Amino acid sequence: MVLARNTLLGVFLFISAFVFGQKHQNNWYFGRYASILFDATTNTPSVGKDNPMVYPTAAISISDSITGELLFYSNGRTVWNKNHKTMPNGNNIVTAPVQGAIAIPNPGNRNQYYIFTVEINRLLEYSIIDMSLNGGLGDVITKNNLLATNTASKLAAVKHKFNNAYWLITHSNTNPAQNTFWAYNITENGITTTPVTSKIGEVGNKFGDFVSDSKGSKLALTTYDKDNALAQVFDFDKHCGTVSNAKTLYKENTWDYAYGAAFSPNDEVLYIAYSVSESQLIQYFGTDFSSWGMVANSDNNYNDILIGPDNKLYINTHLNDIPSKDIDVLHNPNNIGFAVDYQQDFVDLGVNRNGNFQFPNFITDKSTPKVTSATHGLSITFTNNCIGDSTLFEQTSNTNIPDSLVWHFQDPYSTDSVSRLMKPKHKYSKPGKYWVFITYYRCGLALKMAQQITIIDAANVSLGPDTTICYNDSVTLESNAKGLQHLWNTGETTETITAKNSGWYWVTVTSPTCKATDSIYLKGLPPILIDLGDGYTVCEHDTDDLVKLDAGKGYHHYKWTPTQDTSQWIIVKQAGDYYVVVEDYRGCKGDDGSKVARLCDFDFYMPNAFTPNDDGINDVFMPTALDIEDLKFEIFNTWGERVFMTSNPQQGWDGTYKGKLSPQGIYLYKISFKGYSNKLLRNYNFKGTVSLLR
Repeated sequence: MVLARNTLLGVFLFISAFVFGQKHQNNWYFGRYASILFDATTNTPSVGKDNPMVYPTAAISISDSITGELLFYSNGRTVWNKNHKTMPNGNNIVTAPVQGAIAIPNPGNRNQYYIFTVEINRLLEYSIIDMSLNGGLGDVITKNNLLATNTASKLAAVKHKFNNAYWLITHSNTNPAQNTFWAYNITENGITTTPVTSKIGEVGNKFGDFVSDSKGSKLALTTYDKDNALAQVFDFDKHCGTVSNAKTLYKENTWDYAYGAAFSPNDEVLYIAYSVSESQLIQYFGTDFSSWGMVANSDNNYNDILIGPDNKLYINTHLNDIPSKDIDVLHNPNNIGFAVDYQQDFVDLGVNRNGNFQFPNFITDKSTPKVTSATHGLSITFTNNCIGDSTLFEQTSNTNIPDSLVWHFQDPYSTDSVSRLMKPKHKYSKPGKYWVFITYYRCGLALKMAQQITIIDAANVSLGPDTTICYNDSVTLESNAKGLQHLWNTGETTETITAKNSGWYWVTVTSPTCKATDSIYLKGLPPILIDLGDGYTVCEHDTDDLVKLDAGKGYHHYKWTPTQDTSQWIIVKQAGDYYVVVEDYRGCKGDDGSKVARLCDFDFYMPNAFTPNDDGINDVFMPTALDIEDLKFEIFNTWGERVFMTSNPQQGWDGTYKGKLSPQGIYLYKISFKGYSNKLLRNYNFKGTVSLLR
């Protein structure tokens, strides 16, 4: 059975759960008025304020996984938003005192979180928070939903191996104990209410701590008991949800009340805290955590242990049953022995505050699930597909080893076309194409896949008929003998090669039972030569001045750039670079380009008077000219003195000389330049007079 709930459509369905990343535990609200806040950039811890909780026996605290900003926190009965105000419907989300709690993102809605709680009557219940409501401060949209009875108080959660899902893991709490783990699958379709059960281990109805490593593949569990203080490690199958390979860790007789448990950031060291009258902090490492050493002991009692965003290991403490305001730390928890750099009283929670024996419960699985299709990466490989040889089949998958396999070779000529072996062999009696089907069974899930193979008679290996190849082109040569050993005359050993030159090519195909050779001749075709010519000129002002570019007739396709024409020839009216690609009936291509330059006959005109009075009208004396070059323009007064000279066609005389106004009167000008006329470049010289009027 699956608990249904509303989902948001769109891209967020895919990413909702796994954006729940590294910064979701940047704010710790727990204990009596206690909080530790980690800077979102540097992960530096500091002591916060405004926590209204008083002596909770469970705590959760969720921050935005991207920004590290606080979203909400809870003691399992009340939910507070980031402003430390009770959320709407956030009181009494369960009706009895809570002994365990954890928050899990809703894989089907990036704005929602499940809060799972175990209350004192051993009821496992859940509520849902929607952070898109109440102006982004959140609202409890459903609560007091019963999931299971007879549940132990400790909860852990890891990501599913594939796609967008989680596992909620807990334990039975019956009397006598059944030693049964329960794993509930949480997907974008809801909560699967029938859990995967695993009867394993020595731990019964008494829990201390329950955590996973950063990969989610190892679980550690402790028993808070004087006479039966146990710490155990298990493997967790993130695909099937099963718990296996229980290992009880070594314990001295004087180590009582196993409680806090935490893996190092690199998952290679496991820490267990034993305590009552005095405490021992033990690290386990090596194969199956079979080696151990004491890295700290104290008159204070070690309680909960938690890895912070800064990859330090924090330790909650108490003395004489009184919770402490001081938090100890291991600065280097990946190290072995005293290199862990243990420090007492690293964080002072402040006056009238304490840790109350435990930290918030977080998801410590930081892995990235594999995104796969419904086949979970199942594929079929085979070797030896030559007639007379047995073809060997093998499956690969992103899952672990399957529980069982069934192969169907679909060979109508054989009476033995089914196999349950992991790596079966089948001998086909005739060449041809065959479908191979596989059914892969694992933890109750049946994955199916089919693949077609070709069984060949190597004596009939073929590269196809001889063919032609266009000039400067290439062709892919491929044999019909797939899955066998190839050797080409080029020295290549791949099933296909790329040939660029004309000539003979051959391949030898071999298998354990057969060998054959085939050849092919590639005839190289001559290049297609296109000559558009060059040295064209055009003047856009002259409607009769046009250029015709012709690629030649007889081609199957034409493509001109930049005009995009598809005709044999084009008429050019503007200067520019022109390019054509042609293709003949065989698919061979040729190309050429031509540059068309601008060339216009010059225009020239000189006024006979000007009035330099700064009225904006006729203030400057200059030629009106287009398409001229090598200009020399001079002006002289009546005494023959030159008062102005320029070679810039855009510069004229403003009626001044040496910074002073020239007098009104007649002035002589001389002008020379080069210009085209009838496509010929000539020199021109003009003289005249102009009247300066004031």
